[in-house]
Amino acid sequence: MDKLNTIKIFLYENKRKLIVIACLLLVMVSVTLLFMSKNSYQTESLVYENVLEKQDLELEKEKSEDKEIYYVDVKGAVYVPGVYSLKSGSRVVDAINLAGGIQENADTSILNLSMELSDGMVIVVYTKDEVGHIPEIETQKNKICNGEVKNDACITSATKTPYTKVEESSKENNTTETTVTNKVNINTASLKELTTLPKIGEAKAQAIIDYRTKNGNFKTIQDIKKVSGIGDATFETLKDNITV
Repeated sequence: MDKLNTIKIFLYENKRKLIVIACLLLVMVSVTLLFMSKNSYQTESLVYENVLEKQDLELEKEKSEDKEIYYVDVKGAVYVPGVYSLKSGSRVVDAINLAGGIQENADTSILNLSMELSDGMVIVVYTKDEVGHIPEIETQKNKICNGEVKNDACITSATKTPYTKVEESSKENNTTETTVTNKVNINTASLKELTTLPKIGEAKAQAIIDYRTKNGNFKTIQDIKKVSGIGDATFETLKDNITV
């Protein structure tokens, strides 16, 4: 009882001080809670703003990507002809591969496989019979590339052809003689044409076609040595029979 009375007396004598201390504690707790709540709100707002900004960037990216999609029509000697969508910067060979690749009877010698695609482009892969055979390839090329069927993938007339005519003047009789150079253009020749070269069988001929399909046209005849299986010795045999 003495302890209880002592406590009561202490509380009674110091009640003002205790009230003041309690008020101060209450104020401190309220300020702390308010500060924490404000920081939490600012953090949530920042996170929310960042999420919105990220979403806006993604939407802009999607819109820009939509503008860079091209639609091309692949026809002819491919396994799955049809209209395909590809990103800008893609090449004719990418569209052909997307269409299942070329069939066994296909001949791409008159097509520019490295040509960059454009929207609405038409790509026709012809068969060997449609392209024709030596020495009628130039005639056939003009017939089917400049005919009724639109084919945007055809090699332009500025590109050299495997067989070109060269005129030489004869000093002895002052007449003009026309000769034919039998050099094979390694950028446009078909598998069959390549196999007419010395030391080039079907395997190496296919390797040449695969290389130019993947890496683009050869810039010089020496570039053929970049093809697997064709070294200096083979090149020395080939160099007088090939052109680009």
